[in-house]
Amino acid sequence: MDLVRRDVAGRYRGAMGGKLWAFLTPLLMLAVYSFVFGYIFQARWTAAETGNVSFPIVLFVGLIFANFFTECLNRAPGLVVSNPNYVKKVVFPLEVLPWVAVGTSLFHACVGVSVLLLAMVVTGTHVPATALLLPLVFVLFVPLVAGLTWFLAAMGVYFRDLLQFVTVLSTALVFLAPIFYPRTMLPEAYRWVLLLNPSASSWRARTTWSCGGACRTGGWCWRTWPDRSSLPGLAGCPSSSPGRGLPMSSDADLSIRAAGVSKCYAIYDRPADRLKQMVSSGLARLTRGTPRRHYSEFWALRDVSLEVRKGECVALIGRNGSGKSTLLQIITGTLTPTSGEIAVDGRVAALLELGSGFNPEFTGLENVYLNASLLGMRREEVEAKLDDILAFADIGEFVHQPVKTYSSGMVVRLAFAVQAQIDPDVLIVDEALAVGDARFQAKCFARLKALRECGTSILLVTHSTEQVVTHCDRAVLLDRGHKLDEGEPRPIVNRYLDLLYGRKPAAAAGGAAEAAPAAGTGREAGLPEQLQALDPEFATRADPLFATRPLYNPYEHRWGDRRAEITDFAVFAAGETYPQQVRARTRVDCYVRYRLHAPVVRPIFGITLKTKEGLTVYGTNSEMAGLGDALGGDGVIACSFDINCAPGDYFLSFGIASRDANGEVVPHDRRYDSVHLCVEPVDTFLGITDLRAELQVI
Repeated sequence: MDLVRRDVAGRYRGAMGGKLWAFLTPLLMLAVYSFVFGYIFQARWTAAETGNVSFPIVLFVGLIFANFFTECLNRAPGLVVSNPNYVKKVVFPLEVLPWVAVGTSLFHACVGVSVLLLAMVVTGTHVPATALLLPLVFVLFVPLVAGLTWFLAAMGVYFRDLLQFVTVLSTALVFLAPIFYPRTMLPEAYRWVLLLNPSASSWRARTTWSCGGACRTGGWCWRTWPDRSSLPGLAGCPSSSPGRGLPMSSDADLSIRAAGVSKCYAIYDRPADRLKQMVSSGLARLTRGTPRRHYSEFWALRDVSLEVRKGECVALIGRNGSGKSTLLQIITGTLTPTSGEIAVDGRVAALLELGSGFNPEFTGLENVYLNASLLGMRREEVEAKLDDILAFADIGEFVHQPVKTYSSGMVVRLAFAVQAQIDPDVLIVDEALAVGDARFQAKCFARLKALRECGTSILLVTHSTEQVVTHCDRAVLLDRGHKLDEGEPRPIVNRYLDLLYGRKPAAAAGGAAEAAPAAGTGREAGLPEQLQALDPEFATRADPLFATRPLYNPYEHRWGDRRAEITDFAVFAAGETYPQQVRARTRVDCYVRYRLHAPVVRPIFGITLKTKEGLTVYGTNSEMAGLGDALGGDGVIACSFDINCAPGDYFLSFGIASRDANGEVVPHDRRYDSVHLCVEPVDTFLGITDLRAELQVI
């Protein structure tokens, strides 16, 4: 009922008259009929057809039912495709949509009847006692229309032409019903055809109102109404989330279990191919043959399995088109898997896209109630949480404005506030936090942490690798619909970066090395004294000694095409070479040796300092430093910095790359987390970086 009420409100939102138009429209139409047919044309039917009731009144009665019929049928084919906010973004039973359309049309019909009764009382027109039989007409008529609406809503997903066809057909059925003409004009031998017209109830309503069924109308009786169970579409549409009632694993700690989930989409080149496929499949079932395929298959997911425990945060990462969002939609129930099993324990809240489940015409406050009702919350529960929701969203007085006037950041703040403040058992977030500012993201992750502590399981899709390593317990890597890897966030993120840049280590760089120019092209001179004292041949040596040096991390992640290669490094701090520990605020000097095995245009050298969790503390490269043309041939890069960091373990990453003709970065040799630094404390402070703040009392 809440959806029906909001659908009715949305019809008249923005109009000066508002919901008053629901009453004014039938009133004005009745006035028009009375003026045109009663005063100008002075239309009259025989008493046998209309009793003592005027023609405009009889016509209006018939049109109430006719409009109910046509409004439902005309909306039906577009119910699913025109409501992507409900269908794709939230856990929503699609069977409700036809009932919403029927409920809205029924509301308008009831308003029309009320207007009719009021007009008859005001004008002194006799109200027949048989008008009490009208609810019986509705009782028989509404299930038929609801069944047709269900059927057409389901078929409209596959055939977009159905909307135009139904519009023409429903109009024809209404005009073929005896509303504008007396039934006696139809030869008696052909009056049985009216039984085939679903909109003929409008004629029955007219005769019931005007003469209470006492008219001699050719023997029509309720027993001749066709059996509704034989009419198409009354079985309804299949559930949008089959398989969700599967028993969970014996492990009571599991919130989500997906086993062998696959999703295949049928891709049709032309709309007509879809009809051909339905006909072909139907004939094949009759003949027990193999249907001819008129489509190509696209597998968005292939045999993906996943388990998420209560209170666990799991990240789904992968390149665009890898199947992350598809898997989330299957878990939430907005998509049906082609094969496999899905089991979810508890209430699921999903933020799949920007403004999930929001109606842009409603205000923010109305959308809060609407979204919460879709999640199964009663109005009392929403009101108890309303202050927390609005405080978290922090959009001020804009909560009373239509959502269509919101910025993208305001929409996602309100959407996340609704989803996160209802204490779900499972929270699914699909890249929605990317549009929020830093303050809002910090608030969101603080809320996610609080939910996890309360046992909420979280599935997070993001392209931010730092968010993955900082906030997630595990990561799952998807690529082209397949699950490639699963485990601790850092190694999974490293493999994701390898896929993202599409570069694999060269099988053998030795052949390229033979053709490389002579090491050291005039850069041997001018080495710093500390580096000269450590290794006089540091700049000229061709042998790669990187992995033999102290502080080297054997668990580094390395990739690239090796047209250029990082071969050696040296680290100095406080007069010590390759220091096992570095005191905070110490100056660190780092030298990196690189070689070019093939011509590289404007090579770019980069260095990054990260925490052991993978959070970037600092990073820069030669392009940022204005050294774009300085690198050429083999050489040594020097980088010095003050390590003003909190005590703990840190890793240095190095990389050399270039840009192709399209400006895309081409990695040649990237060595992530290749050098380990251990920082000792000097003073106590909170955070990662020591800003050396000064506090004083004045």
